[in-house]
Amino acid sequence: MCHRLLPRLAESKGQPMEAYELFSACAIDFVTAYVFGLKASANYLQNPEALSERLKVFKSRQDFSFWYQEVPGLTSFLQRIGVGRLVFPRWLDNANAEIDGWLLDLCNAAEEVIRQGSIESPGDQPVVYSQLRSALSKQNGLDFAEKGTLPQNERIEMASELNDHTLAGFDTTGITLTYLSWELSKAENAGVQKALRDELQSVQTKFRATKSASETLEIPDAKTLDGLPVLHSVIMESLRLHAAIDGQQPRVTPANASLGPPTCAVDGIPANVRVSSRAYTLHRNPEVFPDPEQWKPQRWLDSQGRIEQGGEKARWFWAFGSGGRMCIGSNLAMTEMKNIVAAIWSNFATTVVDDSGMVHTDGYTSEPKGSPEGNYLLLQFAPLE
Repeated sequence: MCHRLLPRLAESKGQPMEAYELFSACAIDFVTAYVFGLKASANYLQNPEALSERLKVFKSRQDFSFWYQEVPGLTSFLQRIGVGRLVFPRWLDNANAEIDGWLLDLCNAAEEVIRQGSIESPGDQPVVYSQLRSALSKQNGLDFAEKGTLPQNERIEMASELNDHTLAGFDTTGITLTYLSWELSKAENAGVQKALRDELQSVQTKFRATKSASETLEIPDAKTLDGLPVLHSVIMESLRLHAAIDGQQPRVTPANASLGPPTCAVDGIPANVRVSSRAYTLHRNPEVFPDPEQWKPQRWLDSQGRIEQGGEKARWFWAFGSGGRMCIGSNLAMTEMKNIVAAIWSNFATTVVDDSGMVHTDGYTSEPKGSPEGNYLLLQFAPLE
């Protein structure tokens, strides 16, 4: 961030920047660096034009997710009888192929780093890729983990698995940070932004901008950032009010076969009935979150201004789901967001220039719709003295 994000903001020289694309670039660069290592990762913060094209391809596919999730049987049937084109245009195949090719390229780049033994720093380590590679080697009884040669079938299998990790890891974080920056940059929330800046300025080790990629910097450690109450509260409240995954999470009530015919299995709901929960609904319970439509970070702090631990709010908080199907990247996402927010508001003050595109999309993901002109959220980043 110090070498990519902060210099880019400084170079804007007060010109408005598109926040959604900026934070999507942050999130893609961050998650691909973790999954594939820095040497193999994306670098969209320094290539904004390429990021715009990538986002267009990725977003163009989302309107068709309904078919695969809600009516998979009908979808398969239409494709089998040769009328799939009535629903799925040919360009969709090209878009899917482009995304698949991109993920395979990232895998190939990580594989090359491992093969050449060119991991020169901890950041170069392809953390998730290496773990999956080792597990696949053991599962399939192969020795490519030692030889450094990954067969094509296993390479495609890994790319398919890591597709989910990468795409889910960037989209949700980019959406959340866009809404967070919108709320934080509104005139009526100037006091919250100042409190955040003051808190970040009080930290002994700070993020600072640099144009030299070789410069060694000290940055706040994770424990320090985790202990900052204002930073924690603005992220939690943004996740509550603007949950990135806002659509239904359907489940089917179980049948207890040992009791014979299906019986009432879950709180009076018959077995084999589809039910669902939504973060949107849970997060707007006024008995738990008074004034639920208002962005109020202080609701996550106790009377002493400290991070509130546990309680009803924590129990109803569902931005990452819960249980066995909970988001496996929740801790990474929180760490990522805390670092990005700390880096920006340690060095810049932000104001809204145009937020006409900041309307929630009514879909499984709840990114901003964007304006007719193609803007989402234009922010001004003013360097702090």
